[in-house]
Amino acid sequence: MLRSKAHPLSSHLSSLRGGALAIAQAAIAAVDADACVRRGLLAHVPNLNVPPCWHVLAVGKAALPMMTAALAVMPTRPTQAMCVLPGAVADVPAYVDIHHGGHPVPNEGSVAAGRAALALAAATGPDELLLVLLSGGASALLAAPAEGLTLADKQQTTTA
Repeated sequence: MLRSKAHPLSSHLSSLRGGALAIAQAAIAAVDADACVRRGLLAHVPNLNVPPCWHVLAVGKAALPMMTAALAVMPTRPTQAMCVLPGAVADVPAYVDIHHGGHPVPNEGSVAAGRAALALAAATGPDELLLVLLSGGASALLAAPAEGLTLADKQQTTTA
């Protein structure tokens, strides 16, 4: 392909580049965790009879934006809120229980978070709601090895 030094891209190629960029930006916006959770909850919360006692568990690399969206959309504050993510966080309400797990390989924090999540689920009564929000990385961040398996077994499987 021959190009002019003064005009390295023809207007046609420049138009294609602009179109490709717009498509990529629309794709990224469509999968934004905060926006996805907001859209999903706004579509269903009006038809959902949210009980006075409800809980939320957000796990994954996008746990914080998912939690933020849920707290903004749900009609009342949760009785319990738990967030499991790989790194440090800021600007989280004090009532949100934060747990840190390993990613991509589960660690002791992942096991502690797994136990806490199971306890939250077990404590949720039959007339209560447990909203579970999962994103990528959740399988490493939240680990509860089955009886007879160890964290080392899970780590070995993950790294194999």
